[in-house]
This record gives sequence, C-alpha cells and structure tokens, in this order.
Amino acid sequence: HGYQSIKQMKKIGKIGIFAGLVWGATNLLISISFQQASIATALVILSANPLFCAIFRLFILKEQLRWRMILAGSVIIGVLILIFYDVFANKSSGIFGILCVLAASICQGLYFTLLKLVSDKHIDDPENEPDMLPCNFIAGFSIAIVSVCLADNLVVSNGYDWIILIADGVFALPISYSLLTLATTFVSATEVSLMTLLEILVGPLLVYAAG
Repeated sequence: HGYQSIKQMKKIGKIGIFAGLVWGATNLLISISFQQASIATALVILSANPLFCAIFRLFILKEQLRWRMILAGSVIIGVLILIFYDVFANKSSGIFGILCVLAASICQGLYFTLLKLVSDKHIDDPENEPDMLPCNFIAGFSIAIVSVCLADNLVVSNGYDWIILIADGVFALPISYSLLTLATTFVSATEVSLMTLLEILVGPLLVYAAG
C-alpha cells in the first residue's frame, strides 16, 4: 500500500485489528506445536479448523449449518477424541504441543470468520470494502515481539538457516497468508479453511523430503 499503509490500517477497524492478533496467535501456536509434537499429528489436528470455522459462522455470521458439514464435523470430532485418548493414555510428552495446535485450529477458524464478517458488511458497497491484508502485518508484528521475548538468542548459526529463514519469511509465508486473507472476499470462510487441508498431504511430504 506504500504511503497509504496507515490509512489502510485505520480502514480495517477494530474487527480487522482483532483478526490480525488472532492470526498472529494462530501462527505462533502452530510454531510452538511443531516443536512439541509430531508434525503429522499437529497437521491432522490443525485440519479441524473447518469445524471450528463452521461453528463460528453459526454464532457470528448467523449462517445455518448444512447436513454435510454436520456429518464432516462429527467425523472430525471423532478423530480428535481418538488422538487425545492416545496421547493421554500413553502419557505422551507432546501433550502441550497437541493443546497448542488445537488452540491454533480454533483461532484459524475464527480468523477466517472475522474476515468474512467484514466482507459481508460491505456486500452492498464493495467499493468501500477495506483491504484486509494489513491483518498480516499486525500478525507478523505481534509474532516478532513475542518471538523476541521467548527466544533464547537471536543468533543464526549457519548459512543454511539463513536460506530457510529467507525462503519462509520473505516468500512462502507472506504469499500464502496474503492469498488466504484475500480468498475470504470471494468465497465462504469454510471453503477457505477447507483448502488448508492440503497441508495434511503436502506437509509430511515436504518434511520427509527435507529429512
């Protein structure tokens, strides 16, 4: 947005600012969960976000749930119960990570719903609909502050780590998160959240390839 960045920040309003903070919390919780639990398990739990998105749509957007969503939600709840039963039964050390990714899944569903709430408010006046991309700036800024406070040190040990940081922080995350944010303008929040299920397929493959 260039010199209009401050103006755009004001246009997103309180809902946009709150959405940005929720988005920041989502990604911070995901990062913590990946360090505390297996990535495959974390991605499965994170894929439950369409269920939470549908619940938030019911209470915030006053949308009715379709029977297909109710059926899918029942399956998701069943899977979550099995995962938590296995974790607690085996007294796994990754319980904290599992709880973090569950909270991240809830926050992700709320984020997409808040974006759709703003979009729906301007459905009759699309020209004045605010650009919600500044939510990503708020999320990134909040993550940076918390990360600096929690980090043991800020030293990057080798050149390989720099490549990962640049590829992830400059390209992968900004592009993917911006596209997810823009998507809620054109499709429902639940449809956007369903697209994140691709992480279950792609995530473990990338981890395996990198290992």
